[in-house]
Formats: sequence, structure tokens, C-alpha cells
Amino acid sequence: MGIEQLSTIWPEWNVVEQIGSGSYGKVYKVERREHGIVNRAAVKVITIPKNSVGSDNTAVLFDKHEYGDSISHSYLESMVTDFVNEIKLMVSMKHTPYIVSVEDYKVIEKTEVIGWDIFIRMELLTSFIDYASSRKLTESDVIKLGQDLCSGLELCASKNIIHRDIKPENIFVTEQGSFKLGDFGIAKEKNSDAMSMTAIGTFKYIAPEIVKREKYGQTVDIYSLGIVLYRLLNNNRLPFLNPNGQINYQDDRAAVDKRINGEQMPPPMGASPEMADVILRACQYESAKRYQVATEFKKALEAVRAGTYVISQKGNLDENVEMQKVSGLCSKCGKKRVGENTYCASCDKLFGKKTISLSPIQLIAIAAVLVAIVVLFFAIIPSLLTYENEQPHQPTPVPIPTIEATPSPTMQPEQLPEEIEETPLPNDEQIRQEDEYTNILSDELEDMVFVIDFILPFSSTRIITDTDLYDLDLWELRIARNEIFARHGRLFNDPALDDWFMARDWYREISPKFTPSEFNALRPNPLSSIERANVDIIMVRESILN
Repeated sequence: MGIEQLSTIWPEWNVVEQIGSGSYGKVYKVERREHGIVNRAAVKVITIPKNSVGSDNTAVLFDKHEYGDSISHSYLESMVTDFVNEIKLMVSMKHTPYIVSVEDYKVIEKTEVIGWDIFIRMELLTSFIDYASSRKLTESDVIKLGQDLCSGLELCASKNIIHRDIKPENIFVTEQGSFKLGDFGIAKEKNSDAMSMTAIGTFKYIAPEIVKREKYGQTVDIYSLGIVLYRLLNNNRLPFLNPNGQINYQDDRAAVDKRINGEQMPPPMGASPEMADVILRACQYESAKRYQVATEFKKALEAVRAGTYVISQKGNLDENVEMQKVSGLCSKCGKKRVGENTYCASCDKLFGKKTISLSPIQLIAIAAVLVAIVVLFFAIIPSLLTYENEQPHQPTPVPIPTIEATPSPTMQPEQLPEEIEETPLPNDEQIRQEDEYTNILSDELEDMVFVIDFILPFSSTRIITDTDLYDLDLWELRIARNEIFARHGRLFNDPALDDWFMARDWYREISPKFTPSEFNALRPNPLSSIERANVDIIMVRESILN
């Protein structure tokens, strides 16, 4: 199966030749003849999973004994859904000047094994790798490439899209010489043995904050584009590599480490001082010091082309933040903002720390309230001290003057003052209310212990999000995934997992318990649809970190 299905999917299109291949699949040149006019396009075929399948028709990527056929199918189907969502993004941007145009797509599920073929028909373009290998690019060519891709990133920003994978392999060239941005995740590997975050190729253009698993925004694309421009003007070498000598894997690894750890990059050897200044600003280690939106980056490139760019005088381009304050543009979407706010009103609700502006009258009112609080505080302190002094205590004997030692003839020595009253005992209603409150408090404490016993206590009741998984390491992710099964009494062959769950009271109390094979044989499947979806989501996160 594969491209042979093209005649069934799009019978009017015929395969001319294979023009590319990779771990994700293959790309073919196709054409359609109609009324003497020849139309050409490219068809990309993605196979999921890319791994071979076992004799039991289960993808080798999965341990059937641990997850079962239904989980394997559900996991792979979630990958297909991710691909389709990314394809739809590109379809929504077709016929735009600086984004590769996707015309149509088709998803075909295999019948004899677990898997899918995805067919994507898009405009036929020249890959930038082929384009650059046949000519020597000038600085003007590199500036045009940067401007065209910045225009593409402006469109992405308007749709709240972050590309995350800008590199020469994802850049394409039209017959007119314009540059387009492609592969919005369509060609990214989703399997655990692909897109390894330890592969040097993945790190060549990626922003440091992504590697360090920190929060990031549109500036990661600006950073990656800056690295691409750097390489094109540095004798095709990335930062910290010798532009002229031989390099090996260790050199490549050391150069990546320096960049990810924030060492100051030297300027690209083939760039003018002005162009080097622009590139180094885009590649700043701290995201706040980069161009915050693609529009700023594009204007700087245009200024270099026009000869009006002024090199920063502050060293390491620290004035970028100040420039952003006066640019009048939102740091997230590039739209107009108000006053000294970093973001426009829309983005501020999602990303910003709200900037509070107070009038003089409001400031006076706040000051008056603070003064009143201080006065009240000092007024309460004497009362508290008096209350403490009035508490029962054993008085210290004091010498009694002789004049007061003679008892009054009208008062009996053993008589108690009449104003002292005994505190009444609580009635039955008060006792009942106190017991009820104690029971509620006890239940709340038990709930607190229940929450501590779980990595993700809500994974059986709602769909988890990336934010829920953001701070979890591989071991915590594994626990979070398996505690979904543990809630239904599944036992574990792994001693580490078995020790973890047997140390939890809630797990020991579950009865009956099932071995992995017994659990997989249960019908119907004890996992709810929410739980199955959450298992898939956690597995995807594990594959990325593995």
C-alpha cells in the first residue's frame, strides 16, 4: 500500500517520479493533463506507524501485553488526529504568498494491520537545499529570504500558530524566486524512536527555552530563523563551529551545548556589521532581548537592505527591550498596544501581567485606607494585652496594709461574690454541631491524603492538558499513566511500579486485582473513554522526553 492508492484517491493525477524521502515517508511529483494543459503538484505520503508490525498485527512500538490492542489503536489514532489538525492549519493558509499551499488531503485506514496512510497534495516547489546547492547566496539573497519568512511568520502570528521547526529543510522556493515556509509539523516524527530530543539534528536551530522545557512564545521562531540566516552567512556553518576547517561530531555537539547554555555568539564571518547585528539580536539567548514580533525583524532587515540600519551602541543588543516599549506593538501578536503595556488588550488577558494605572484620587484613597488599618491595629493591641491579663492565673501574694486587715462586721469571711457565675455546659444541639464539623474536617483531611497519593488525581475525571504534564519527569509520567490502570486493580510486573502502588492505602484496598494478561482480557474494557484518551496523551509526552 502507499502511492499505488493514488489512482483510487485522485484518479486524475498520475505519478511522474519520486522527488524526496525521509523517515516520515516519501514525496512524489504528480501531474494532471486537462484540455491540453499540464498541472503539476507534489504528493506526500505519510505512513503511521512507520515501524513494521508484528505477526499479531500490533505495532512493534507498543508492548501488547502491557497496553493491549485497543490502547495501541487508540494511541496511533491520536497521532493521526494530530497530523490532520496540522494539515488543516496549512489548508487554512493556502494561496498565501509565503506559506506552502496545501490543496487537499486524504486519510486511509489500513484493513489488515493497525495503521494509516495520509496523502497530502500541495503545490510543487523547489526545496531550499537544492536551490542553495546550485548557487552562491549573497547577503541580499539572505535578506530576501529573511523578509519573506518573516511575512510568513506574521501570518502565523495572526492565527496564533508557532511553527517551532524552522530550518533549511522546511523552506521552499517558487519559480519566481520567493521563499515559502512549509511543514507545519506534518513531517515531524511522532513516534518515540523518532524526533528524539537527544538527536543533534533536532537541536541545530531550536531555541534554548524549548530545550530547557521553559515557557515560550513566537520568539522561538524568530530565534530559529536567525540561526538559519547565521549559517547562510557563515560559510554554511552554525555558531561556534570553525567556518573554514574540518569538523566532527564532537565539534557539532560542543557548539550546540554552547549555544543552548547561552554563550555569546561571534558574528557570522560573511555578514556585514549591520547584518551581523540584526542576526545576533534575533539569536539572543534571553527571549526578551530578541525581536518580539516578526514585523520588527523584517523592518530591521529592510533597513539593512536600504542602508539605513544603525548598529546598537549598548553591547549585546540590550536596547531591544527599550525599543519594544516605544514601538507601540504588542509583544505577542504585533497589534497596536496602549501606553507602556507590553501587550495589547487581547493578549494581556492571556499572557500579560496586568499593568494597573491609578489616578491621584485613587492613590489618596488607598493611603487613607492604609492609615486606618494602622490606627486600628494599634487600637486593638491594648485590648489584646488587657484580655491576656484578665486570664485566670495564680496571683502573687502581696503584703496587705494593717489598716485593711480588719474584716468588715457585715461580711462573712467565706462568702463568695454574687457576680461570679458558672459557665453553662453545652446542650445537645451544640454537641451535635461540633461533632458534625469534626466529621467534615476529618473528611477534608482524608481527601488531602488521597490527592497526595496521586501524581494526577483527576486523570479519570477530565482530559489532561500539556500544562498538567509540563513539570513531570519521565518517572512521574510513567506513574501518572499507570495509576489510571491501578485504579481498576491492575497489578504490575515491574517491581518499581509494584512497590510504588503497594505503598498507597487506596491501592491496597482495591479488590479484586488482576494480572496484566487478566486485565487485558476484561470485557468490556474497564477504562473509560476519558482514561483511554489520557493514557494516549501521557504516552505522547513520554515519547518526546524519552
